[in-house]
Amino acid sequence: MRRRTGYLIERNGRIYVRVGYTNGRGQRRDIVKLVVDQESGRYWMDAVTEIANDLTSAPQGFVYAVREMPDGLIKVGYSEDALRRISQLQGTSSRPLMPLGYWPAHGGKRAETRAHQHLRRFHSHGEWFNPAPFVLKFIQRQIKEPRM
Repeated sequence: MRRRTGYLIERNGRIYVRVGYTNGRGQRRDIVKLVVDQESGRYWMDAVTEIANDLTSAPQGFVYAVREMPDGLIKVGYSEDALRRISQLQGTSSRPLMPLGYWPAHGGKRAETRAHQHLRRFHSHGEWFNPAPFVLKFIQRQIKEPRM
């Protein structure tokens, strides 16, 4: 099981940030290392996994969110054609669905997986999540400023 790790240290006018994870065997793998020189404002970043590469690559499809109406669950999914997928879901749903939006999936399907992991506290079943304020705010942020 992976465990997230990270730290922030200020030393000699520089801020050191390291984010990563530890696998089940205790081996640490860094995702991003960042050093900021507070005096000059210069920074150095060393991105060392495919996650960082995903953030700079062209989007490969979209992560979308739809909500069962009137106040139902929220589905977060992945599709290369989000609008067509939302339309397909509406045709198979017994309840009306309201599209909440979609955002570019940098890294393809992994972007959907990262969104699911971020929202896991509110998981209901499958790709469906409870409509907590945290979930709705996360979706709004992703639509405005995609990061996944």
